[in-house]
Amino acid sequence: MLGRPRVRSKTLLLAALVCCGAFAAFAGAATQSAAGCNPSIRYCTPGVLPAGVYTTRYFLPGMRLAVPAGDWWSGEDSAVEFKIAPPGSSTTPPAIVFWIDPQADTTCTDRRLPVDMTTPARAVRWLRSNENVIVSATRHTTIAGHLPALSVDLDVSPSAPRCDPSCPGPCIEYFLFFGKGHLHPSPDLAAGHTKGAIEGFGTGRGEPTRLYFAEIGKPSHLLLVAVDTLNRKSFATLTASATKLLATLRLPTRLPPKRH
Repeated sequence: MLGRPRVRSKTLLLAALVCCGAFAAFAGAATQSAAGCNPSIRYCTPGVLPAGVYTTRYFLPGMRLAVPAGDWWSGEDSAVEFKIAPPGSSTTPPAIVFWIDPQADTTCTDRRLPVDMTTPARAVRWLRSNENVIVSATRHTTIAGHLPALSVDLDVSPSAPRCDPSCPGPCIEYFLFFGKGHLHPSPDLAAGHTKGAIEGFGTGRGEPTRLYFAEIGKPSHLLLVAVDTLNRKSFATLTASATKLLATLRLPTRLPPKRH
């Protein structure tokens, strides 16, 4: 459930793609035009992305961003998540990950908490109230041209629990994501998780993460972007890249309905 909860089971995903005749290696030489896609679950593994504009197929369909040169790659363009990773990494993190409508998650059990997460300020307020995380460097900024956003840096507290025994230290989840009728729940979710949950997101101690929150719509959604890293060194490098990439982000005019 934890450890690296944002990584969906590769075995199950690849089986789903192969059964429908669409296969691409997770970090192989697939390009956008040759991406492995399974329309029945609205999931693509785009693979290595050519430099230039990438347009999402399933995550906020029509969302565009400028991919830097140098073999950046994507392991997921789905109805739930879009993920882009820097060259030289065969797994994620490090990655820049996009979702909409995050829900507050219990620390270790993947149960949705009754928390209002509809605006950036409310989402950050909840994070600050969570004794298991350390929130710092709150900033008002813009992304996608002139879209107002709120960003924070986050690390897991040294006193937080170790929800997954495979973690080297404290590791928890704090966000839960939902979908309707497409992907099966991630095998990393805890038994007894809230019905309808597709995946959770969390990190471990010493894995700093920058989070961007922005209201988009109509219909109204909370966009969440995580700059998900393994250590301070990769944090410094990837946050600089993320700033440039998010400046190129352009959102579609038509957005999906609310998910909860």
